[in-house]
Amino acid sequence: MKIHHFLTFFLAICLISCHRGPERRVYTETVPATRAPQMQIPEQAQAPRPSSMDFSQIKDIPRPDTTLSWKVPDGWSEEKGSGIRMVTFRSGGPDSVEVSIVSLGGPAGGLEPNVVRWAGQIGVAVDDVEAFIASQEQITTDNGLSGRIIDFTGLQQGGPDSAPSIIGAVFSLDQNSLFVKMTGSKAAVTAKKGKFRQLLQSLKAP
Repeated sequence: MKIHHFLTFFLAICLISCHRGPERRVYTETVPATRAPQMQIPEQAQAPRPSSMDFSQIKDIPRPDTTLSWKVPDGWSEEKGSGIRMVTFRSGGPDSVEVSIVSLGGPAGGLEPNVVRWAGQIGVAVDDVEAFIASQEQITTDNGLSGRIIDFTGLQQGGPDSAPSIIGAVFSLDQNSLFVKMTGSKAAVTAKKGKFRQLLQSLKAP
């Protein structure tokens, strides 16, 4: 009797299980967040970086009308100016120097930026530009032009004689600025200081 009841109960369970509908399963899809792609700016489209370009090599800057005369130091050669250069001098010899005279309108950016530019051209660091300029020699030519000589060789003591160096001079001529720059090795620039000064003293403007 008990076995009959058990079998009846078991069959009822089986019938209920067979009529149960399919189970519904729910899936949740997780999409990982994506970062928006960053635009790559072409190198040529980026803002230009400051340059230590020598403006004596620039061709498209108008050269102001400047009447200037000079006396070529003995042993030096004179070459006709090009671009904004009024003239170029060379000392000759195996370790020569080059001297350029450039005239630009107005203050031409000011003395301090030009000193920083020159220092950058020869890889010299100037910690205090204002103090460095104040320590440099002032000069008055035989014709009364007033200017300042900027001598970088003093900042290169202990360095190799073959290192590039500069001695420059800056004068104000009415509405123009006059730049006289001697370049070469430190040894050559140092040796030609006397003749460079002779050239500066001979500068004459009406």
